[in-house]
Amino acid sequence: MAAPSSQYHVGSSTVSVVPLQRAADSHTIEWMRSWWLLLACACGGDGSKAIDAAIGDASPDACAASHTIFLNRGGGTYTVGPDDATMNKSSAIGQTRTLPPPTTVDADWTAVMTCVTSKLSTFPITVTDQDPGTAQHVEVVVLDSGNQIGVPGLTAGAPSTPCAGGFGTAAKNTIAFAVWQGTNANRCWDLSMAIGYTLGLDNVLPCEDLMSQNPSCSIPGKAFTNVDQPCGDTAARNCRCGGTTQNAAQRIAANVGTCP
Repeated sequence: MAAPSSQYHVGSSTVSVVPLQRAADSHTIEWMRSWWLLLACACGGDGSKAIDAAIGDASPDACAASHTIFLNRGGGTYTVGPDDATMNKSSAIGQTRTLPPPTTVDADWTAVMTCVTSKLSTFPITVTDQDPGTAQHVEVVVLDSGNQIGVPGLTAGAPSTPCAGGFGTAAKNTIAFAVWQGTNANRCWDLSMAIGYTLGLDNVLPCEDLMSQNPSCSIPGKAFTNVDQPCGDTAARNCRCGGTTQNAAQRIAANVGTCP
């Protein structure tokens, strides 16, 4: 079966391409907040409907983690195949890629790890920089440049998750990518956005949300907001799984739970 075509947004232009050596499946890949945007399919449903999910305020120690995020700054060799972090297989890379460790400073890495962990602290999610090996996990590979995986201008991206009931679902075993650039606040934003895609989220317009491409507000103040926000990149559009709005905090809570 031929690989499915996909849409890339490059600035204001749109082109259709067929990714090389891409495994033929129902998933597309989201490359967001960059010049490149690979859009996911709309899967129907009412994305604006409310989700009853209490967003608690608890320390990470109070949570029995059900979801593990591995932030990888060690590089590695990745082969093409169905997304599997335990096997270093990715549908997003086009060909086998040997990725070097990104250029990071320990103090900056620690600060960004702390920041990303804090953005997810109300959910039963463990953020680690130690490889879980064969245990089920989501891996975010940190890069110096999107060119290393054939996506110039990339800042954050991940294979889109399946839609169910009009909403994006969370992947528990997949590989995302984020570029290490700018300030620590920007790095935290990029890694958090990549994680957001794996948790079933789409992009939204309001700047205060981590899933917004808008840099005009306080970047350190960005969060997975508990507000219905209009989906969109630079203009409003339908959410990828249906509806027109997304509540990031409630969507994550519905997908992975909350802390008591």
